[in-house]
Amino acid sequence: EENQYFYVEMGTLMRDSASRNEYIKWRLIGTQKSAYNADTQTASQYEIFRETTAPQSGTVGVFVLETNTQRDLERTDAAASQSDAEYNDVPFNNMYSGSYHTETDWTSIKANDYATSTVRRYINGIDIYKSYGTTTAEAAKEYDYTNMYTDFNIDTENDIVYKAITTRTLSDLYLDNNGTSSGGNVPFPTISGNGGYTVEDGFFEETHGDKFWLLSYKEAYTLFEGNTTGASNDRDWKAESDDYYWLRSPYSYYSYYAYRVGIRGSISYGDVYNGWLAARAAFTMSI
Repeated sequence: EENQYFYVEMGTLMRDSASRNEYIKWRLIGTQKSAYNADTQTASQYEIFRETTAPQSGTVGVFVLETNTQRDLERTDAAASQSDAEYNDVPFNNMYSGSYHTETDWTSIKANDYATSTVRRYINGIDIYKSYGTTTAEAAKEYDYTNMYTDFNIDTENDIVYKAITTRTLSDLYLDNNGTSSGGNVPFPTISGNGGYTVEDGFFEETHGDKFWLLSYKEAYTLFEGNTTGASNDRDWKAESDDYYWLRSPYSYYSYYAYRVGIRGSISYGDVYNGWLAARAAFTMSI
């Protein structure tokens, strides 16, 4: 417990050139409702955690990335000698050097479909290309692939938190993915082509279980305190005012907009190709 919140630690950040590492904190923000029935796949399965004592053993908790990595991660490869703006920012976990969806990927589907998004691949350990723009030299590309597991030094073999994480299927994530505070279902995407990409171990199948995921609009709205006005300081990432982070819910009026959390925890939407935002990953775990 710290500052009236409960945390678990998983992964590390290198804080300085002396290689001093700091454990990454993930905050408990919600729990699974006791009445939730996985067989019926109802969308409203989590509620905000307001208790001042730790939850009982066996409770399924919702944890969200709390350590803000703005400017904390530094490149240590050969590209680090290049300009900061183009090379030194690690994607998604600060003012991300990429977008929710890469414009050249999956052109046969809606760009704001979470299942095929670049951000989903990144937080679930699949390498993405992290170029800041279009001018990166071809020779530097070998250094410019990364994913959250690598950036956060997550030990998938030995970390007890990682091993305890429960997965959520894609079909479950789409049940609570509508862009409103009341949630609701979003049709699962039909992929008519893969743009030349390989489907990694059923990664785009409805039954695929994700360890990490982005909050939906409803989850971001209901699992933080002070949500009744649409803005919430508790939902804010407690960093600089430009620290926006993506949600997984699509903005229904345009196929290339998705929702995001912005200044003081307000929820808005942005272009999935040009919004250089962070990925505040979440997961569930039996406590």
